[in-house]
Amino acid sequence: MHIEDYAPRISQLLLLVPYIGDFLAHNIPPFVFKKQLQTIVKHLSDEEMEYMWRIFRDNGGHLASTKMISYISDRRRFQNFRWLASWKRLSVPCHILWGIYDTVSPTIIGEKIHAEIPNSKLTLLNWGHYAMIESPQEWNQAFLSFF
Repeated sequence: MHIEDYAPRISQLLLLVPYIGDFLAHNIPPFVFKKQLQTIVKHLSDEEMEYMWRIFRDNGGHLASTKMISYISDRRRFQNFRWLASWKRLSVPCHILWGIYDTVSPTIIGEKIHAEIPNSKLTLLNWGHYAMIESPQEWNQAFLSFF
């Protein structure tokens, strides 16, 4: 992943900070969660955001936030030899679906990945970071068109 183009939300960066991250994971209020979500999606209904909040909190899942967010550090550490090197060796056709309104992982990342993967196809969708949730029909249609 081209981590240099990645634009994490402030809440994601704060979750990486010892003690602050733990405090946030235990105490994040629903309105903050939803406000952050609104910055990375083009459109989700209030009902869909509430559903994502419930999934996040279910069975104490929110308490794992500081562990899950470590993917940011992992991507930096492993980018060159795990991610980028593997993509360049990919020998099967690959379809990359990317939301053009994704403010966390901007389109430039999808374009760079596409340029590095032989036999890849890039489809840009008129949605945000969670295109598959924001417009499942459009996402499924684009996905299935590859086969």
